[in-house]
Amino acid sequence: MGPSGVLGVFLDTNPDAKEEERFKAVGIRREDKELVVVALASHDGKDWSVIQDPILTEGPFDTRNIPFWDEVRGEYVIYTRAVAGEGSFIGGVRWIRRTTSKDFRNWTAFESITAGDTPFEHLYTNACVPYERAPGTYLMFPSRFVPERTPDPDWYGGNGISDIVFMSSRDGINFDRSFMEAFVRPGPDKANWHERAIYMERGIHQTSPTEISLYGTEGLRTRSVKIRRYTVRTDGFVSVNAGASGGEFTTYPMIFSGDSLELNYSTSAVGSVKVEIQDAAGVALPKYSLADCPDHFGDKIEGKVRWHGGDSLIGLSGKPVRLRFALTDADLYAFRFRA
Repeated sequence: MGPSGVLGVFLDTNPDAKEEERFKAVGIRREDKELVVVALASHDGKDWSVIQDPILTEGPFDTRNIPFWDEVRGEYVIYTRAVAGEGSFIGGVRWIRRTTSKDFRNWTAFESITAGDTPFEHLYTNACVPYERAPGTYLMFPSRFVPERTPDPDWYGGNGISDIVFMSSRDGINFDRSFMEAFVRPGPDKANWHERAIYMERGIHQTSPTEISLYGTEGLRTRSVKIRRYTVRTDGFVSVNAGASGGEFTTYPMIFSGDSLELNYSTSAVGSVKVEIQDAAGVALPKYSLADCPDHFGDKIEGKVRWHGGDSLIGLSGKPVRLRFALTDADLYAFRFRA
């Protein structure tokens, strides 16, 4: 029996990939009573062949199995549902695990992701993607399943409701769940208020200089099922926010390369963002204190920070520094150093 089920397809950017395997995918097929994962490849994305069958046998695999080439790690990865050896779940809930491979044929033992000391919730599917604008950062948009809530007693499916949450990681295994709130709520459409109604599809697309788009499925298992486009500000998944009374925060020490600092921020007409550069001990550096920094206001994706002495950071690159931010009625979404 050939591969079946939803294919997880990607363009292989591995520089050593064979031309006839430039597109790769994983699919599932049934073997006896269990599902197994098979590897496929194509030279053009249209004509496919099985290159290894099976590659993974320790299910469950009844979900979206997400493969991609990890340029930072220099290997292939697959994210899928929790390991069968612990039941179907981790800590009594649905969970997510990862396996890796150098050749897309031989895979390591599964390793479950972690989410710090946050409470376990049913996380069903994952939509994991390395974020191209911040190499080494992994973003995940699992569908959160809440089985004990069923708002529509006439729903013909199972119990529960779902929304979509946001997680991030620096290594692809240890994920930050600082934001326990929903990233996408079911909203006013009644067709989204049942179990497994909404899922995020994999992919983050730059659709304008100031906008990125993600795509999801809504109203699944109803006659009104649809593909929805969600848009957010570029790098705008989360922000540090201060109200009219203002607020401050200081980063951990960091070592940077480059000669200028850029901010992604938005303020009101009376709001502002100011930056102070400190040494590793937290002492303001001469010419880079808050007093030396004028108010930065407006709405910019790549707003260059300037001090009264200019915007150059020549001489600070390669040394440990802290950044102290002072915000008033403003959101700070991201910062980066650039040459």
